[in-house]
Amino acid sequence: MNKVFIILLSVLLAFTAISCNSTSTVFAEDYSAAVSHAKEPVDLRTGDNGLSEKENGYGTVTFDPNSASGTMPDQQIPEMVLTPLDKCTFTMQDCHFAGWNTDPSGEGDWLDDESEIMMSAGEHRTLYAFFEPDTATVTFNANGGTGDMPAQNVIANQGFVLNANAFTAPENTVFYGWDTKADGSGTYYGECAYITIQENLSLYAMWAPAN
Repeated sequence: MNKVFIILLSVLLAFTAISCNSTSTVFAEDYSAAVSHAKEPVDLRTGDNGLSEKENGYGTVTFDPNSASGTMPDQQIPEMVLTPLDKCTFTMQDCHFAGWNTDPSGEGDWLDDESEIMMSAGEHRTLYAFFEPDTATVTFNANGGTGDMPAQNVIANQGFVLNANAFTAPENTVFYGWDTKADGSGTYYGECAYITIQENLSLYAMWAPAN
């Protein structure tokens, strides 16, 4: 009887040890997996956590170059938080950025560069870039003559014809062109000359003795 009891007790103890060791192993493996998963980066900004934009609590703005050059990544806007738009990095030769529009033809709503906007979760907007030609101004100085002559606004780096002289010549003189220096020592341009400029230009009327 005692031998039978001892044998049964030994079997029971062995089974208990195996069961505890198995449970301990499973727990260790589950804990290790949990720690490993917790260390993995979760990017709420891009939604790499598997949640949708709405679940993450942000809206998305897509920037369209609209014939300009360059690329801009989408911008995530936190839900109902007034947030400035990313600065425009698109470019267009001889032009400057004029603003964003919600319509590619410019018939939608206009937004300035880095305007602050607010979006709801899951909302998506596409903004289209618009550019304007760079401009320059030509100012005319009578340089001894009389009268007024308005400035001439032109597109930079694009050829144009200078406006005709509208000043009245000093007595016994005649107009014979323009110069970038009042004493005539600069760059000379004839009447209604065809020129190209990159920046503002001041011209002085040149007067010669009348024959």
